[in-house]
Amino acid sequence: MLDGGDSENGGLLGNCTHGVDASHRVMLPIEWRPSDPDYVFTLIPWPVWKPTHVLALTPERWKELAGRIRTFSLVDEAAAELERAIAGTAQRVRLDKVGRVCLGESLRSALGIGKEATLVGRVDKFEIWNAPDWTAHVNNPSRLNQ
Repeated sequence: MLDGGDSENGGLLGNCTHGVDASHRVMLPIEWRPSDPDYVFTLIPWPVWKPTHVLALTPERWKELAGRIRTFSLVDEAAAELERAIAGTAQRVRLDKVGRVCLGESLRSALGIGKEATLVGRVDKFEIWNAPDWTAHVNNPSRLNQ
């Protein structure tokens, strides 16, 4: 089980594909589930300017990102646009009692997440992709040159 999102307990590793139910929920792998029922993930469409998937941040990673955002100049319009893009689309979610995260209609439809989602571990964060988009992404050899 995930405790605090740190890598001491193995972290968020591997990937898996699960169905997305009619309520826009997808099951997290048991190894990724926090033991604290009040644990909050922050979901953000990512990358910011042309989202292809959901980036799910642990509380520690969200705190780190929010801290960086707070250092932006108040008069820098480009920084304000980035802040709006991140904070204006972010959603805070808790897992339900059986370990599902609710993507919500806005995230699901904006990213085209259909009946299946692929969850991809990234040590202290994870991504949620529309399953066919993930397959296309990993089968694209030019992705590493971008």
